Amino acid sequence: MSILLPALPVPNFVLFPGCTVSLQFGFPALQEQLQLATETGGKIIVAHSLQTDKGWVPAKVGCLADVRQVKTTPHGLQATLAGMTRVQLVQQRQIDNRLYWACEKLQTQKWSKKRIPELPGLPQMVKDCRTKLPPELWLDVAAFHLPNLPLEQKLHLLAEPDPNKRYYQLLESTRTAKKQARVSLN
Repeated sequence: MSILLPALPVPNFVLFPGCTVSLQFGFPALQEQLQLATETGGKIIVAHSLQTDKGWVPAKVGCLADVRQVKTTPHGLQATLAGMTRVQLVQQRQIDNRLYWACEKLQTQKWSKKRIPELPGLPQMVKDCRTKLPPELWLDVAAFHLPNLPLEQKLHLLAEPDPNKRYYQLLESTRTAKKQARVSLN
C-alpha cells in the first residue's frame, strides 16, 4: 500500500533510519516543502535528488523522516530530521505547486547472526551504541557516520533491506578505504 507525503529532494545526501540530522535550507522551494510537512503531520520523504530543467529527479529509495524541529536562521530554515524507515518511491506528484512522493515502505529484515556486527573506522559515539541498538538499526547508523563512504554506496545500502548483506557491503567498504589510504603517490 502506498502513501503520499511531502517530498524533500536533497542533492548529495542520504538519510538512514535511526539517524537524526540538522540541515540548513536556503532554497525557497525546499523551505516550502518543510513548512508543508510541519502543517500536514510532521512527516516527509527525504531522498537524494538531482534538479533538472524538468524538475527534481529522485533516487528510487528514500527515507521517511519525522520533522522534529524547524527554525528560522539568517541563512533560511534549519530543520532537524529523524530517519524512520526505508521507502521505495513509486510516483511523483504536484499538488497545488507542492511536490509529493507516493512511496511504499520497504520491509527490513532482521539480523540473522548471533554475534553483534563490528566495523572498523567508526567514530567512538557510533561504536558506543553498537550494543544499545538492534544490529539492523546500528548498521544504518554506521553507514550514515562512516567517513568517506561514497554517495552511490550509501544509496545502495539504503536500498538493501537485508542487514546481513548491508554488513558485508560496509565491511568491504572499510577494507577498500583502508587499502586506498595506504596507497602513496611518493
